[in-house]
Amino acid sequence: MAELPQVIVRAFDDEPVVLFAHCLQPARKHINVSKDGDEAKIGWPIEDAFDYDADSFSKLEYAYSRGMKFELRNMYAELRARPRQYVDALIAFESDHGEGE
Repeated sequence: MAELPQVIVRAFDDEPVVLFAHCLQPARKHINVSKDGDEAKIGWPIEDAFDYDADSFSKLEYAYSRGMKFELRNMYAELRARPRQYVDALIAFESDHGEGE
């Protein structure tokens, strides 16, 4: 059984936040995410949601905590250029659970 993938999202003021991705919205331009993998989901633009990896999150968090806007902008640009593997995980999860919105 597939599990909900974690993603790093670019939140307000470029703050990096780790959330759980639930499903793709119909136009596939947004995903539904939540903080704890619970039912309280919000839509998030795919271009601001990235595959979770501890190293990337740590670097983003460091730059954010020190107000390094230029570096943050560059890090998010690098993440945007990567393929988003969580999309495949969401499709598998929806398949296993008969979900999708």
